[in-house]
Amino acid sequence: CYEIPLYYFLIGNYAHDMEVARRELGFPLSEPPRFGSLPTNDINAYTYSASNGRTGIIAINVQLLNFVRQITALVVRSSDPAFDTEVNSDGQARLITQALLAISYNRQAKSVFVASILGLLQGKRLPTIQVSPLQEPLEAFLAGAIGRFVIAHEYGHLIMGHVSPEISVPVGATGNRQHVVLERTWQQEFEADSIGMQLLVQALLRSTAEYPDEGQYYRYALVAPLFF
Repeated sequence: CYEIPLYYFLIGNYAHDMEVARRELGFPLSEPPRFGSLPTNDINAYTYSASNGRTGIIAINVQLLNFVRQITALVVRSSDPAFDTEVNSDGQARLITQALLAISYNRQAKSVFVASILGLLQGKRLPTIQVSPLQEPLEAFLAGAIGRFVIAHEYGHLIMGHVSPEISVPVGATGNRQHVVLERTWQQEFEADSIGMQLLVQALLRSTAEYPDEGQYYRYALVAPLFF
């Protein structure tokens, strides 16, 4: 009941980009991982070892990508819509910083952000955040980069061969049911972040080479892991 066609379409695209980047960087995996979604009330992604011992399974909370679109829309809506296509990377970093500060001091933006989180935890539909046509490319590139980094981070756990004990997490709004996941250490998380960043950079470099006219947006997308 929680399998959303558009959601799987996005996961498939992100996974394809990260798999190509993994091969280009020469990171070892005996087989590409498989993907799925979970109805957990923890907005997160998880990795599992497959029973054949040769590959892994990456499962993502069904609301995670919706949540990503929400927070990126908040940031973009708080930023200057007149995005300068010639702005350098330092300027883009300042743009993101200013946008985050704008949310911190914007009562309405904070209210929408909190309402989004509560809605996710309670299984409610998220409110739609409108952005202007000039802001849409910023939202699309940042949200896409975050989605790819989520996949890339989980790839990092598999590439590093992380082994972790199992723990139970609540499932559903009531939390009455439990689901078994792997408990990662902070060291493992940082290692997965490092691999994930390399995969994302490789994917963005390839996209920049294919679409050089949009290179400024790909540089902008490099802040996705830090923002997320």
